[in-house]
Amino acid sequence: MMNLQYAFLFVMAFLPSVLAKSGGGVPAPTTSGGTAPTPVNSGVAGDPHIKSWAGEWFDYHGACDLKLIHVPRFQGKADLDIHVRATQRYEYSFIETAAVRLGNDTLEVSAWGEYAFNGVDGALINTGTEAEETNLRGKNPVIISTIGGYPIIHTPRPAGKNTHRFDIILSDDSKIAMSILKDIVSVKVRNATLEDFGKVVGLLGDFHGSMLARDGVTDLSEHMNAMGQEWQVRDDEPMLFQAARAPQYPAKCILPDLTKAKEARRLGEGITEESAKLACAHLKEDPGAFRNCVYDVTATNDLDMATSGAF
Repeated sequence: MMNLQYAFLFVMAFLPSVLAKSGGGVPAPTTSGGTAPTPVNSGVAGDPHIKSWAGEWFDYHGACDLKLIHVPRFQGKADLDIHVRATQRYEYSFIETAAVRLGNDTLEVSAWGEYAFNGVDGALINTGTEAEETNLRGKNPVIISTIGGYPIIHTPRPAGKNTHRFDIILSDDSKIAMSILKDIVSVKVRNATLEDFGKVVGLLGDFHGSMLARDGVTDLSEHMNAMGQEWQVRDDEPMLFQAARAPQYPAKCILPDLTKAKEARRLGEGITEESAKLACAHLKEDPGAFRNCVYDVTATNDLDMATSGAF
């Protein structure tokens, strides 16, 4: 595992720019006139809303363990896997837990900022200096460990907020960002490149925007429920979470009754759409993110959803 002092110097050289990155609606990577492909952002947030590598948004409400991405030999090293666990509530679902595996290390992040490293709860606080330990309990970002040799940065809960963030730094521009608002977990890959993610498969599709089945051929872009069921974690794949939870393959993901879901949301409304739009205004450059943000703010009755980092 990378020496933590080296990791600290490695990240601090570009930490301000990394923390300032924000996702937007961008097209699938293209080249023109010999220029490098455009880095892209992808992931899952909120309700849950899923953003493909092509920048297209879709919803999948099945409750189960889902294979978000798999990249063989990431950056020429070990495999990268991200699994998420969707849970039903009020006849819809949300991401309750996310697990990232890089090489032999696994970071699991769940509701209210709880986490485990390699199966041990709260095992990341090992930076070794009083200043860093104090900072970890404060509000500033701090390196708390490495995963597969990549630094992990934790941003603790600001005063009065129920938010946490864990960033895995992949390069000076790229990272995996896991944001938690209360019991809702969001996962994003920021500034992913064709070089690093060109062989990615999973629920987010391939890096060129195709929503493909596991056979790499069948196009499921018009059948998103089928896409979700296709990328349920299989029984012959590694269990990245500390404990299994039903349904497990071959039992299928549990889909909600959408009629009841709409009724439950209507009964729970408290924040007006106008207030939600104001809170989500910073996301207008990505129409899909803006629309989903407004939807989630009103559905959860929580303005903090707009600024939690979920989108």
